[in-house]
Amino acid sequence: MSSWKPLILSFALGALPLSQAHAGNWGENWGTLVWSAAGGGITVPAAPTITSIEPTIGGLTVFFTSGGDGGADITEFTVTCGGVSASGSSSPITVDGLDGNTDVSCSVTATNSQGTSTASASQSAAALAIPRLNLIIIKAAKDAQDAAQQNQ
Repeated sequence: MSSWKPLILSFALGALPLSQAHAGNWGENWGTLVWSAAGGGITVPAAPTITSIEPTIGGLTVFFTSGGDGGADITEFTVTCGGVSASGSSSPITVDGLDGNTDVSCSVTATNSQGTSTASASQSAAALAIPRLNLIIIKAAKDAQDAAQQNQ
């Protein structure tokens, strides 16, 4: 299936004269014919801006603002932190699966029908460490050891 775009014509009066080849018999000094394909001004979105990052257990929640849609609706934002990505349709987006207490660099891109923006300026943050169950395990081991000694 072929795709087509309607032709948009506009006239700038008082501009450079049209040649007879382009103007037919409109005459000189009438105006300049300007044309473009519909949607010709649509571009990839501008880079988003990270406004803040909040740590979660094993992840980071990134808040951001759009940098502009480039003339077409943004279909997806992608946040990448330390090589791990998550996508969504608006701010904020949470990236899970990160090591706790380790700084990672985060950035955001926006995607529309024309492509993906450049990445936002990056910001660094660290996810919270997953709570360890060391004390519970140590207590359970001690209780098991005590029980074994009593049975001897």
